[in-house]
Amino acid sequence: EPMLLNVMINNLLDNALAYSAPNSEITYRLGCDPANPKQAMFELRNLPGKPGYPDESKLFQKYYRAAAAHHRTGSGLGLYLVKHLAMLCNGDLRYRREDDWVVFELVWPIHHTTET
Repeated sequence: EPMLLNVMINNLLDNALAYSAPNSEITYRLGCDPANPKQAMFELRNLPGKPGYPDESKLFQKYYRAAAAHHRTGSGLGLYLVKHLAMLCNGDLRYRREDDWVVFELVWPIHHTTET
């Protein structure tokens, strides 16, 4: 599972770097999901670049790329992959627009281990 988490976070970072406004801030936060404290959450925020905001109805579909993003190389599989890997780990990938920010929230269950 740690390797899958690494793949998911790297894909989200690549996406933010590719589609954010030039020289703009990208922020992240790692903590518990406020909606469910039994889940961890990685939140990533960026300001949209030339392609603008993603189409929420198509965002997690295979091969989806915003019309204005076709000048960039890419397969349109990154967010699709992250969404499905998260679901395989009993988690989720959520998107929201907050003020001017594009916000992705990757959530997954926290597994507690006990020492014996």
